[in-house]
Order: sequence, then structure tokens, then C-alpha cells
Amino acid sequence: MTVARVNGRRPKSRTLVDLRTSHGIPEGAAGPGAFKSAHISPGSAASTNHDVANQIWRACDVMRRDDNCSGGMEYLEHLSWLLLLKFLDDQGENVDGPGRSSEASTFCLKSPYRWRDWAHKALRYGAVGKGGQSAWSPEELMRFVKGALFEHLASIGRSGNNSILSAIFSDRNVVVCKSPENLRDVIASVDRLNFRQSDERHTISAVYEELLGRLGTENKLAGEFYTPRPVIRFMISVLQPTIGESVYDPACGSSGFLVECFEFMKQRVTQARDLHTLQTQTFYGNEKKRVPALLGLINMFLHGITTPHVRRQNTLEPPKPGTPGQFDVVLTNPPFGGVEDRKSVV
Repeated sequence: MTVARVNGRRPKSRTLVDLRTSHGIPEGAAGPGAFKSAHISPGSAASTNHDVANQIWRACDVMRRDDNCSGGMEYLEHLSWLLLLKFLDDQGENVDGPGRSSEASTFCLKSPYRWRDWAHKALRYGAVGKGGQSAWSPEELMRFVKGALFEHLASIGRSGNNSILSAIFSDRNVVVCKSPENLRDVIASVDRLNFRQSDERHTISAVYEELLGRLGTENKLAGEFYTPRPVIRFMISVLQPTIGESVYDPACGSSGFLVECFEFMKQRVTQARDLHTLQTQTFYGNEKKRVPALLGLINMFLHGITTPHVRRQNTLEPPKPGTPGQFDVVLTNPPFGGVEDRKSVV
């Protein structure tokens, strides 16, 4: 791939690929320990950064005791799609500040598929909801999530930004707790998170990064979508990307290169227009597998990239319509040892 500078500047190829096959991540088990199950009323928020972190760890503890998602990969996937839906709902209600744009205008979810509609109904079961509407039993919650919700998300759009949601949820193997009570407990923890508050959002992103890093130790397969952040930061410091340049990762995994590049470039913002450019017109990635694509999407959202151009696509295959052909900066840690169909590779 040839990568060049644009806007009339002298072309200069800038590609840096990390060819490491082993990652020295410190060992450690995710989470501070088991939490006791407790009912949490819909909409009640965690009050401190410590409370925010504990809600996420508590959700992980609940999922680790469930038969369907006791492994690291499984409970991280489950947590990720719940965080994604809660995030989209929160951000849809909060469009303000310089350089901000609404994720709700990009990823459109309508009633009854918004978090505020179905999750709050699930948390009120056994009582009567607003307007005298009866809330769900645990069995009704499971039927809605595995049926109507996933079917809607899988068919929400086959092009544009919504296509990544379709690609993630079209797989029939999306992880869901086996126990309705466990699912409800996890929803209760996620519901207490407030993505509208920048400090809380920062704490959530930090805990999520820690989860990704620890999974790299617990699960041998995690190396294919997680690169240690010090390695990424070093590579970015070598390339020194600037605002106005496009950044591309053809095997983005959990989007570590893209989010760290955003953090680096954000320090060079001097006006609202620069931040808007970074959030909406700078970062692009392809990811072949569904779960890493999900992890990468929520990771970019959590770090403040409001319009992440992530596609579930195999970079070695012919590009889909609308895919940009050139980028200014390429940063990637490609997977090794995979097998591709010769007929499908460009």
C-alpha cells in the first residue's frame, strides 16, 4: 500500500507496522473480586469515579458466574455490546460543546430499541411502569433481547455508519447471559453509568482499556486484537501524525492504534474545528472478525471519536463501495498465521 501526504504537500510514504508476535503484558485477573447481587433502580447514577469503576467490575463478576459468558472473551463481548447501546442512548440525549456531534444522528436507534425503552422496562419487572404499563418478567426480557432487539440491530442498515452495527449483530452467536437474573444484574450496573459526564466517560474508558489489557494475558487469542499501549505510543511518536491527516489501521482489532493516535493528536488542537476534524474525519479501520470489531467500536466511542469509520471487512479482499483508497498514515499490527481463500484475496 502506498500512503501519501495530501493538500499539495510533498508526498511521503509513512507506514509503520509492528511485527511483534508476543506481548509482555503483566499478568493479573480482571476485577477486584466478587460483588453481591443487588437491585439498582433505573437511572440512578454512580456518584464517584470509584463507584463507576466498581459498577463495571461488578458487571464482569456477574457474567463470570454465568454459564454462557464465564470466559474473558465472552464477558468482555457481552459487556461491550451493552456499553455500546447505553452509550448511544446517552449521547443521543446530549449534543453540546465545541466540536461535538451527535452519535444519535449517525447511529439511529428508535423506540422500542433504545436503551431507555427496554433496559428500564427490564429493571422495573414485578412492578407497574410509567403510564400503568406492566414491566417485563425475566423470561420476557430474554425473548426481547435475543429476538426483537438483535434482529433489529442486525437489519438496521447495510450501508453507511449503521453497517457496522449490522455486521456486529448479524451473527447468531452474540453472547448473552444464560440466566435472566444475571442479565438483569448486568443491565442494572451498566444503567448506572453516565456517558454524558466527561469525567465518568474517561473513567469508563480507562477501565475498559484495563480489561482489554488483562484479557491479553488471560486469553492467548487476545494478542490478535490487542497491542500493548507503550508499543503503540512509541510508533505514534515516530510518525508524529498531524491534524488534517487521515489515519488508517487495516487490521484494527480493538482500535488501540486509532484511539492512541487520537489522544496524541488531540493535544495539538487549537480550535473547535480541529477537534471536529479529529472526531469525524480522521480515523479509519477495517476488522475482519465480529468481536474485535465490536470492541474497537466501543473503544473509539469511549475515547471521544464521535464518528468512527470502522468497517467489518477483510482488508485482503476487494474493498466495499465507499471505502477511501488512500490514507496519510498507516499504523497496524497485522495478525499472523491465518489462512485466506486465494480466490477472495486481491
